[in-house]
Amino acid sequence: RGTAKALLSGALTLGVLGYAMKGLREKSLITYGILIFFITFSIVSNAIFNVGTSMADRFMYLPSLGFCIGIAAVLALLFKIKSDELISFKFRWVVPVVLLLLAGSYKTIARNKIWKNNFELYQEDVKNAPNSARIHLYYGIELIGKHGRSGVGKYLDMAIEEISRSVKINPDFHHAHYNLAVAYEKAERFDEAIACYLNTLALQPQHIKGNLNIGLLYGKVKKDYVSAIFYFSKLLNSNYRTAYLYDNLGIAYAMNGNLTKAAEIFQKGIEYNPNSSKLHLNMAITLDNLGRKAESKAHYDRAFALDPKSRRSNTSGE
Repeated sequence: RGTAKALLSGALTLGVLGYAMKGLREKSLITYGILIFFITFSIVSNAIFNVGTSMADRFMYLPSLGFCIGIAAVLALLFKIKSDELISFKFRWVVPVVLLLLAGSYKTIARNKIWKNNFELYQEDVKNAPNSARIHLYYGIELIGKHGRSGVGKYLDMAIEEISRSVKINPDFHHAHYNLAVAYEKAERFDEAIACYLNTLALQPQHIKGNLNIGLLYGKVKKDYVSAIFYFSKLLNSNYRTAYLYDNLGIAYAMNGNLTKAAEIFQKGIEYNPNSSKLHLNMAITLDNLGRKAESKAHYDRAFALDPKSRRSNTSGE
């Protein structure tokens, strides 16, 4: 059914464009209306490039000018209105125009209510576009946020349901797989979260947050430090050189018993992030455990200078 609608829509679009091109030489007002509509709409249609958001009313503001010109031209043709009549009020064409304006005004006012916030907007739009993977995803993300603000569990269950629908509609939509993993992780359904992160990475192997989050799950939840190291390490050749990455990778090596490698990772992280108190502190602890006391003290001093609070949480460097 969905395919038939898409084919019918495509055929109708091509037919209208064909009509417009045919009337271009005649300088038809209908043609200009059609071309204004499609040219301005093409920029945000995802047909030329991905605009990175769902379709929305605001994208139709400029194309609506072409639509209005086209409708006016069609009405003039149907009612055989001459150009000199356009500035006079004739019952035969004023009535249909007024009816169109009233219908459009009602629809606009009714639609305004759901623009209160993104949650209201996407909640309504999943009804209007039930086969849109992107709309189901965005509604799911809003539900995750609502759960975070309220702590009400049902919102998280609803989020999982909505984003699962997005994945079902478009199995190659890596954003949906990633956010479904996030929802499962928040629900503490860790095995399902890992499975969804793996689906994300199958589609986007260098997905930064996907690699980070699955690494954290393996390290902190599963205590599988080898797997954690594997996923963190995938980002070492990327431009993602944050203290967060090197800190967690270094900790994973340390927890796996390889203190020498942990020290190497912390040192590399410090080169990119010299003002990270966490990296200096973990480097100090690691060097201390390796028996390199003098080097350890230097990093303790640097960590405490950057963040005096870290001195109260760690007394090893005293």
